[in-house]
Amino acid sequence: MTGKEKMIRTFRHEPITGLVPHFELVFFLTMEVLGKVHPSHRRFGQWDQMSVKEKELQLADVAACYVDIADKYRHSAIFVHPSVMEFNAVKRLLEIIRERTGDEYFIIMHGDSTFSIPDGERMMDFSIQMYEEPEVLIEKSKISTANRLESASKLQGLGLLDCYALCADYCFNVNPFFTREQFDTFIVPPLRNLIAGYREMGFFTIKHTDGNIMPILEQMVDCKPDALHSLDPQGGVDLAEVKRLVGDRVALIGNVNCGLLQTGADAEAAADVIRSLRDGMARGAGYVFCTSNCAYTGLPHGKICGILLPHVMKVNKPHCIKKYATVGRILSGNSQLTDADAADRAIDCIKKLNKAMGIPSSFKGLGLAPHASAIATESYNIPQMLCNPMTADKEFWTKFLLSLC
Repeated sequence: MTGKEKMIRTFRHEPITGLVPHFELVFFLTMEVLGKVHPSHRRFGQWDQMSVKEKELQLADVAACYVDIADKYRHSAIFVHPSVMEFNAVKRLLEIIRERTGDEYFIIMHGDSTFSIPDGERMMDFSIQMYEEPEVLIEKSKISTANRLESASKLQGLGLLDCYALCADYCFNVNPFFTREQFDTFIVPPLRNLIAGYREMGFFTIKHTDGNIMPILEQMVDCKPDALHSLDPQGGVDLAEVKRLVGDRVALIGNVNCGLLQTGADAEAAADVIRSLRDGMARGAGYVFCTSNCAYTGLPHGKICGILLPHVMKVNKPHCIKKYATVGRILSGNSQLTDADAADRAIDCIKKLNKAMGIPSSFKGLGLAPHASAIATESYNIPQMLCNPMTADKEFWTKFLLSLC
């Protein structure tokens, strides 16, 4: 089952096979992982001066950034944040991603037209206008919605895009910015019309907002998005409760506590991941696993790779012993070691480095053992596994994972 198939089945509340679908709203850590600046951090002030060839190369590099992250972390969807908003550039970027991946991934882009919490400079004026000139805001929202739908119509039927994410934030951690009455007046009509318009064109929709959504939960769900994203635990949102209240009407995405991933102990973060999976999949369907916001700049990552590295090196040692031996001689400062001893020294050095950095030596206590077979199956054909020096079957990798649990 492809990632795209999993996402669609999840949005339709149908059962899936394999791992729970997964993606991130944004994965900003591309410099650490790929050695590339994230597309959202790139500026193309001279885009119009570029040759056709230069534009194609730039778009191909942006596409590779998104695809390589999705491949590496086995995401089910790719949220595309175009670096250049010119329509032809956006269309070509989506084409390149589809050319590389086919229908493997569920492709998402921004597409909200509703008001979000205004920034500090506009908050007072906006708040006054809601009372003194509501008709002006309503008309502005109608125009914005019409423009969004007109833009979407250009991609309709091309098979390049699957979903629009509506990312206007409505809520603080304590409560929504809008009262229920204001939400009904200024947000619900355009949100309902936008979602209906996208659906008529064949696009799915995800409604995102951080913060405490509980006072406006029913109003958002009544607008009939296919999914709600964030479900912010730092805003007091309880995934199990939201699942109970509206889980039969809308798919749910997120709820893994970003704060714990940033500052919590490993056991706390692991427990929160398991809790989110348990609560989200309580009915066996209708949940997409991800953080409660995004993989933001500065978020620690890579610990799983660190845990696996010395163990993977050990099984790969017979197949690339000379490479490991070179590393071992450099790290040990002993050029006289035999290949076998030097390779072992490299593995030992990685273990000591992990210990010094507080990286666990195994997955014990994280509850992964029951899922080892599914993880091995899902991971078997990813590019990194296809390039692994040692060829082995799924049964081998299942046993390998179990040995670390």
